[in-house]
Amino acid sequence: MLPSAIVVGDSKFRPRQPEATRSIALDASLVAPSSTGRLRRARSSLAVLVLAALTAPGVAFAGDDALAEKLFHEGRTLLEAGALDPGALDEACARFTKSHAAAESIGALVNLALCRAKQEKFASAWRGYLEAAVLAQTKGDQDRASGATAEAKALEPRLSRLTVIVSAPIDGLVVKRDGEAIPPAEIGQAVAIDRGRHALEATAPGRAPWSGSVEIAPEHDSKTVTVPALAELGDAGGDTPLDWHWISGWLVGGVGVLTLGFGSGAGIYAIQEDDALRSDPLGCPDLNANRCQSPAATERKQELEKVAIISTIGIGLGAAAIVTGAVLLVTAPPAEPAKSGWLIVPVVTDSAAGVSLSAAF
Repeated sequence: MLPSAIVVGDSKFRPRQPEATRSIALDASLVAPSSTGRLRRARSSLAVLVLAALTAPGVAFAGDDALAEKLFHEGRTLLEAGALDPGALDEACARFTKSHAAAESIGALVNLALCRAKQEKFASAWRGYLEAAVLAQTKGDQDRASGATAEAKALEPRLSRLTVIVSAPIDGLVVKRDGEAIPPAEIGQAVAIDRGRHALEATAPGRAPWSGSVEIAPEHDSKTVTVPALAELGDAGGDTPLDWHWISGWLVGGVGVLTLGFGSGAGIYAIQEDDALRSDPLGCPDLNANRCQSPAATERKQELEKVAIISTIGIGLGAAAIVTGAVLLVTAPPAEPAKSGWLIVPVVTDSAAGVSLSAAF
């Protein structure tokens, strides 16, 4: 059974009665026009009375009545303790959520909305009041429907809103906010959102993903995030994402060019030194006869012969490597550069921007 009274603030009100017997009575003296103070007290008392009626659980729960009622009253106790213990608000909201799941209840929805408002999650509170209004309307409870709607309208000026814009819509594009896909109807619209940091991401087949985040203030905030055009990735499903003929061809050919250059340089050096040795009277004026004028000249002549041999070998190996590299490149299948390379993914937040760099081979 429900308790005989529910405490809201400093006043006590009886729980909600059936439609046939429910009534609201006010002392006529509270609304008499002869006293401004009495009129103010009347308005304050009426506001508390409406809140009490909204937050009352009702005469019965549909479904698992006992569990729902137990969770509801636990939530009320925790909600009252939330002013001193913020952690109690989290528990209170959880109790109201479970209560409504166990048995559909207008009172559980309204109390959950009130709990969210105390957490400064005004968008969730606003949606909660609207959901309660719809449920009350469905049940034919016009008073509670009107009261919940009024609470939602009172919160609207305080709401923070986030607008997500897609700069280049494409087929298969999915934009998520906090891991949940944003309905297409909400793209480009200023949507009410709770305070805190919210993660955004965008994906599409064959496109580089995008991610970002935005920080939302508790109330009166308005932010806009633009999802940039997603870069094309190309066809990433081939059996040969990168043909090694191309790597081998360019590698062998490059080594051949370097070796040929070294051999040619050594040959030029040997020729120049040979000319100098021939022109030196104390050198080897007659190299063909293998006659030198001194032991030093003879030693120098032998060194130049070794350099000439190295030059010949280098030129030969270099030329062979260049030919081999050219053959590998000519016989390789057509290159598919879109299947490999570096991938740059933009990452944007409300306070910074950057890129994520990765390689695909």
